[in-house]
Amino acid sequence: MPAPVLAFVTDLIFRTKISSTARALGVELEITASAPVMVERLVANRPHLLLIDLNASGDPIAAITAARQSAPAPHIVAFVSHVQADLAAAARSAGADEVMARSMFVEKLPELLESARPADPATSSEVKPCPRCGRAALVQRQCKLWCDGCGYVESCEDLF
Repeated sequence: MPAPVLAFVTDLIFRTKISSTARALGVELEITASAPVMVERLVANRPHLLLIDLNASGDPIAAITAARQSAPAPHIVAFVSHVQADLAAAARSAGADEVMARSMFVEKLPELLESARPADPATSSEVKPCPRCGRAALVQRQCKLWCDGCGYVESCEDLF
């Protein structure tokens, strides 16, 4: 299964920080230090979240533009030194969803990584097993949940 998080980071300290946090949370992560490889992995894996170090060697602004043009475009989070306002503005103009100072990025990193974790079908509210037969997942049709396996129907009226 492709990693839900892709990071374009050349700074060894930040690479280590991001990878150790992802590992601790059990979130699959792929890190690259090359913009062309990032674009290639973006197209091949379609990650949910793209982390871009705006101080990475290469052209991180072009990387954001390329990511924004991919389909489906991931949620793009760029981070930079708080004194580089021009670079932050350029990232926003290129299509970054969030641009933050490095210190804020480190603080929010666990939350960002958790948000990219794919839903667990066993605990997801979107996938609910049939309470009657237990074998099929209920399918939502208008205001009802329907089991194609046994015909069980759960209406929104049943909840009130």
